[in-house]
Amino acid sequence: MTPPSATSLPMPESPVTPTNPSIEFTGERFVPWLSGEIAYEHWHRYAFARRFVAGRRVLDAACGEGYGTALLAKSAAQAIGLDVDPAAIAHARSAYAGRPHLAYECGSVAAIPLPDASVDVVVSFETIEHLPAADQPVMIAEFERVLAPGGLLLISSPDKRTYSDARGYHNEFHVRELYRDQLEALLSAEFPALGASALYCVTEVHTQADIDRLAASLTEVLS
Repeated sequence: MTPPSATSLPMPESPVTPTNPSIEFTGERFVPWLSGEIAYEHWHRYAFARRFVAGRRVLDAACGEGYGTALLAKSAAQAIGLDVDPAAIAHARSAYAGRPHLAYECGSVAAIPLPDASVDVVVSFETIEHLPAADQPVMIAEFERVLAPGGLLLISSPDKRTYSDARGYHNEFHVRELYRDQLEALLSAEFPALGASALYCVTEVHTQADIDRLAASLTEVLS
């Protein structure tokens, strides 16, 4: 499957601009100065999450470059970006320095360096597939531990059936991709009432129409 051309897509003005775009794009993590399909997919997740974080304490688990945490901090009471890569955290602290309600911490999603019940929202976009099988349920348990009563988990992961199997595709950065029922089973172990406690959402981009739909939605949410 050939992805739609990215060269002609109008991207809304970036809602977050790093002061020091020094981190290299390797294909493993998104960086906010990219454009095209990959930009719509990644920005749209955080634009969607921003609807749920106003006035709340937020953990962005596996924040990467830090752009998403910085966006959430615009409306959150506090936004903490967590990443296991010291270089990514050093970059984020420099690139988004001085912004209110924003902090970055180095640590693993399998051993989150935060107290119990210390955040209201956990955001985890495209993280779990980067972990080995043994660490995946540990990550979910850590999310449950740090969430305060009544907290919200926003999580996404590519469905192996459509992302890899149907296309014969292999992502070298993914350690263990999950089928939808496998992800639901992992979530159910810690969040028995998925409808109330955890939100499982999927964004798939396959056609120009999909990108146009995301572009219109993204522009509306970020305006």
